[in-house]
Amino acid sequence: MAELQLQNVALFRMDLPDHACPWGLKALRRLQEQQIPFEDHRLTSDAEVQAFKAQHQVATTTQIFSSATASGSAGTAIWRPCW
Repeated sequence: MAELQLQNVALFRMDLPDHACPWGLKALRRLQEQQIPFEDHRLTSDAEVQAFKAQHQVATTTQIFSSATASGSAGTAIWRPCW
C-alpha cells in the first residue's frame, strides 16, 4: 500500500467571535501534533462560512484540502480524517 504524501494542506474552519467549532480546533491540534505544515483559514463570520460551503459544495465545515500524491499520481484531495 502506497503512503499518502500530503502537500499544500489547507484547513478551513469556523471561528466565529462567539463560537469556535470544536471539530476545527481538533483538526488544528491534530495537524500540529503530526507536524503537518498547513495554512489555517479561519472563517470568522456566518457570511464567510456560507460562501465557503456554497463555493466548495460542502454541507459543513471543518474541511481539510490537500494536494496529495499516492502511487505515483498527483491530484487534489479532500482529506477527511476519521476522528
